[in-house]
Amino acid sequence: MRGRTRLVFVALMTGALAVSGPAAEAKKSAAPKVPALATDLARIEPLPVAAGSPAPTVSLAGVGEYRGILEVRRAGGGVGAVNEVALDDYLKGISEVPSGWPAEVLRAQAIAARTYLLWTLGNGAAGEAAALGAQICATESCQVYSGVAKERAPHGEQWAAAVRDTSGVALLSGGSPILAKYSACNGGRSVSGGKPYLKAVDDPDDARCPLHKWGLTVSYDDIGRALAVPGAVRSVRATAGDVVVAWEGDGGGGSLTVPRTQFRAKVGAAVPPPPDRSRTVPSIMFTLRADDGARVATLEGRGFGHGIGMSQWGAYGKGLRGMKAAAILAAYYGGTQPTKVPQAKLPGRVRVAVDSGKPAKPAAAPGKPAAAPAKKPGAKPAAAKSAPPAAKPGTPPPSGASEAVVSASGAFRILDSKGKVVVPVATGQWRIAPAAKGLRLLPPRDQAGAPGLTLLGVEPAVPLPGQPVTVRFKSNLPALVSATAQPPGGPAAPVLTSHAVGTDERRVTLAAATQPGPYSLTLTADAGPGRTAELTVTPAVADPNAPPPAPAGGLLGPLPEVGLIDGGLAQTLIAAPPLAEDPADRPAPPSRASRSAAWASSSPLPSPEAPATSDDNGLGVLLAAACGLALWRFRAR
Repeated sequence: MRGRTRLVFVALMTGALAVSGPAAEAKKSAAPKVPALATDLARIEPLPVAAGSPAPTVSLAGVGEYRGILEVRRAGGGVGAVNEVALDDYLKGISEVPSGWPAEVLRAQAIAARTYLLWTLGNGAAGEAAALGAQICATESCQVYSGVAKERAPHGEQWAAAVRDTSGVALLSGGSPILAKYSACNGGRSVSGGKPYLKAVDDPDDARCPLHKWGLTVSYDDIGRALAVPGAVRSVRATAGDVVVAWEGDGGGGSLTVPRTQFRAKVGAAVPPPPDRSRTVPSIMFTLRADDGARVATLEGRGFGHGIGMSQWGAYGKGLRGMKAAAILAAYYGGTQPTKVPQAKLPGRVRVAVDSGKPAKPAAAPGKPAAAPAKKPGAKPAAAKSAPPAAKPGTPPPSGASEAVVSASGAFRILDSKGKVVVPVATGQWRIAPAAKGLRLLPPRDQAGAPGLTLLGVEPAVPLPGQPVTVRFKSNLPALVSATAQPPGGPAAPVLTSHAVGTDERRVTLAAATQPGPYSLTLTADAGPGRTAELTVTPAVADPNAPPPAPAGGLLGPLPEVGLIDGGLAQTLIAAPPLAEDPADRPAPPSRASRSAAWASSSPLPSPEAPATSDDNGLGVLLAAACGLALWRFRAR
């Protein structure tokens, strides 16, 4: 009895050692280290969508959603962004007038916006747009651009129709685009812009503008604070182009002369606007009446913006009177008529600076009425560089964050400045932060690990010649998956080429084999440089003419029929009936079934839901238990 117990103990220890060996080996082989995702520049490109699906979009959190490509790069202490978009898609995102205005007014605005863009492209970008490698900015320093939000706003389709109806049409002088400046309103008379087509003209239709006339009373203390005067303000006077402020302090006094444009910007940044508008000083077209005794200055002004070129509210009034787009534009641009520009002279794409990467300024006080469009600055890009006006109401300010959060309406990829793919397939929100040399890409939590492929099943489980084989699998990361298959007796050939997949179940169907044997399928997932995974599946194509295998038996006697259980044949040993101590008490072995009976009673095993793996541990248990059990039975006899 003691010897038998010793043999059982030896068998169990041998099995434990067989199990602990591979387990210890698996513990040593740690998961591969995933390299950090870094790039000099990140181009967010949506992946193609199926025909008939909505056009994909890209998004920059806190800024906007856009068509085309989003390019993120270092800017200042953080990151800036550029939207590279098709010409007409850019114009569909221009937010300068309400989309519910008369159709002819919308067409006039579309032509003016296209003309201003072409003039800007021909004369070069400046300021923050140029620093980002863009061609035009997205604020009223250029033209207000809000991307897809404009198309989705009320009556957005009417504005998109105006862009389509005027596609390729612009205002030309001598074959070149004119500087088609425009502003919200001019107070009844436009301002000369120094060009033959930008003369001052009377504009009674401008009276429809809520800020056709306006007023403001501001204290000397507020003026001194806004202009950073080194003493107490004692007088304020206005000339044709400047505002002169006299001050006195403990060490004496002096005066400060500020251009009207700077006076407007600085007072507007320091003093909240009245509740009926979004700008403290809507334009530089004002007279100033000073009261030195009360220490206040009263401004009486007209218009909103620079007043040069087309008045948007004046165009609205003309549209209500039945004027066509061409006549509206001619009234403001010296009789210039719209002209179709040859397609070869139109840019295919436009690069728009949608985020400068600089800290955002404090939010302005309550804005002007929603129906009143903001002014477009009159200064050329070079002039706008020194004193850019504040952002238009309703337009998201630059995020100013040290990092950007990007996403897309579907799957996208990320490229560097040379067009090299950094991340072939991505979904969700990715953070992009500045690094010592370029940018760091920080994926969502579910896309941050090492890639992997999981086998979900093979159908049919035991294929025959002439039967197609379907392999079900999934990737734990969005990736580009390719596959190569080699049928029995045939050459290896690609069956899937760089197909973008997510983390849902996918299928690959293999052509039917012509003969029995192993059918090899190798799947490769690419989730970016240094992030690849491979899975090889070898379903066996059965020979329908081969005899069925003999029932298991041998040293241990006939084994009971059991299902496919994790652990393989080791589970068969566990499930075997116990042996009686006395040989006489042992049950007689059952009669052996014929081969034909065994074949008829067998049924195909179900396809496992989990991937098949090498059964190193199961083999160790089998060998150890078989040896121990054989010795045990030998001693018992």
